[in-house]
Amino acid sequence: MGLTGTIPKDVGNLTSLVFLNISNNSLQGRLPAEVGLLHQLQYMNLQFNELSGEIPSSLSRCWELRQLSLEGNKFNGSIPGLIGNLSKLEELYLVDESAKVEEFRAGLRGPSWWLWCYVGNSSSIAEDSTAGVGFVGFLVTENLFISSFADVEEDDDGDNADGGEYGRDGSCDEFVEGELPRTVFNISSLVDFDITYNGIAGELTLLQSLGLGQNLLTNEPSLGLSFLTSLTNCRSLSELVIGSNRLHGVIPNSIGNLSASLQFLDATGCHINGTIPSEMRNLSNLVSLGLGDNDLIGSIPESIGKLQKIQQLQVYDTEIQGLIPDSICKLTNLGVLNLMNSKLYGSIPSCLGNLTSLQTLQLGSNALTSHMPSTLGSLKDILLLDLSSNFLIGPLPQEIGRMKSIIQLQLSGNHFSGYIPTSIGELQNLMELSLSRNRLQGPIPKSFADMVSLESLDLSLNNLSGTIPKSLEKLWCLGYLNVSFNELNGEIPNGGTFDNFTAGSFIGNEELCGAPQFHVKASVKVFNLQLQAAFKSFEAECEAMRNIRHRNLVK
Repeated sequence: MGLTGTIPKDVGNLTSLVFLNISNNSLQGRLPAEVGLLHQLQYMNLQFNELSGEIPSSLSRCWELRQLSLEGNKFNGSIPGLIGNLSKLEELYLVDESAKVEEFRAGLRGPSWWLWCYVGNSSSIAEDSTAGVGFVGFLVTENLFISSFADVEEDDDGDNADGGEYGRDGSCDEFVEGELPRTVFNISSLVDFDITYNGIAGELTLLQSLGLGQNLLTNEPSLGLSFLTSLTNCRSLSELVIGSNRLHGVIPNSIGNLSASLQFLDATGCHINGTIPSEMRNLSNLVSLGLGDNDLIGSIPESIGKLQKIQQLQVYDTEIQGLIPDSICKLTNLGVLNLMNSKLYGSIPSCLGNLTSLQTLQLGSNALTSHMPSTLGSLKDILLLDLSSNFLIGPLPQEIGRMKSIIQLQLSGNHFSGYIPTSIGELQNLMELSLSRNRLQGPIPKSFADMVSLESLDLSLNNLSGTIPKSLEKLWCLGYLNVSFNELNGEIPNGGTFDNFTAGSFIGNEELCGAPQFHVKASVKVFNLQLQAAFKSFEAECEAMRNIRHRNLVK
């Protein structure tokens, strides 16, 4: 299109924007931080311009982003690690030889999608910069893309029958189905083979990296998952992905005999039943373990604490019950711990506060009791804490205000009581706070006005009293507010972001009053016109009311 100049900061006002493509132009200057306000954006293509400066970390607030293309520009500095919070991101193109990859740590893998990240041939990419991240891999060399399994052979010289040489990484860019031809495994140089998201059937074969997720693979019911035993002979196996298939059965004890090199094991959503074998403790180099969305029973074994290198542990949506073992606190490299929606009970181990690498801690929808440990305040790098829908009691600890990096705090659906700690106002990166459906009392802290990044605040269904602080009008990012069904009183603020709220945000507070759009009750005086001199009385009352100044009266 031949566009020149800079990208204006006003682009942040396009809050409903879903698709943005201004590639192949001559745009210059910095990418404004205001792009982080485009919360509905799914596709952003800025490739092949002359943009410079650092990539803004505010991109991590574009929660719906699925594709991000920034290659062909002049960006410098680090690629922000907070991009790892974009759980829906599927494609990331960041080719720039001058940019460095900041450590992503843990959590870049969404619930069902893999992220392909192409960063070109930049020599600045550290070998361990993606440790523990759920990438299929960085594409730093040319890769083989197979569009059909027909006639895949290799001659005696290691070349294919058509004369071209196969690379070390075989992947598929089109949907294919049918059985895998055995000839594909005659490619002696093949190390990584990923056929995720296809309709492949047939036998499982041994490779260093075996990706069979999101297919239609089934097994003989009587054999269960015994095929895993055959993989124990592959001493170089480092990645095994069998998630989202139609497999059934229990995890065999022989899983502990898999390669000592195994780093990534994903068996999410495979209809697995039975217990988690204690033999898994032998997988000493495991970095990521996904067993969520299965029919697992029993308890989390104490032996889980032997997995000293693990960074992601996801055992959500299961029938597992019992206590959270203290041995989990030995996993000092843990970045993601997700035990949501199971049947765990007992208290939250206070030693979890020692896991200072934790960025995501999800224990919601269980049957946990006792207090919220004050030691969780030591989690300085925590981004997401979800303890919702349990039976936790007592006051919220003041130490909660020490979690300076936190973005999302979910504590709803418990039995918390007492006052809301004022220290929560110190969480200036917090975007979402839910304390609803508890037994909290006292006023809404005025310190909430200091949470400048807050976008969603839910305090409904508590016993809060006092007025709504007028200082909350300054929370310009606040798009959702719910203080309904409390015991609040006084005037509802009617400036700033409060102009966008409706009566639903305040219903169930009988003593609240305010602007007409909130539809709160106003004082009404009824005159009996049958009485003598009623008209004169009415005129006198009107004159008196004309001079009244009251918070329920607006012009």
